[in-house]
Amino acid sequence: MGKRDDIIEVAVDKIAAICRSPLGEKEREEISKAVEKAAIEAKLDGHHSAIKTALSIPEADQDTAHQIANAIERDNVILIENLKAMR
Repeated sequence: MGKRDDIIEVAVDKIAAICRSPLGEKEREEISKAVEKAAIEAKLDGHHSAIKTALSIPEADQDTAHQIANAIERDNVILIENLKAMR
């Protein structure tokens, strides 16, 4: 289990504690997927914000900003490809 899986498992456990009833395997799986999707969306939103910020820097530094933006975009593509492969 990786760090991401650990984070998701902790979130599911916290949700189960809030529900105050044991969750079945199907419920745990559905909640895990929902938590994972929310985490991915949050990460992608953060990446998009970073790209916008990088591209808003002064023109003299635009080459560096474009390099950073391209690196973030590559990471996003890799993240999405890996998640698709997991399903």
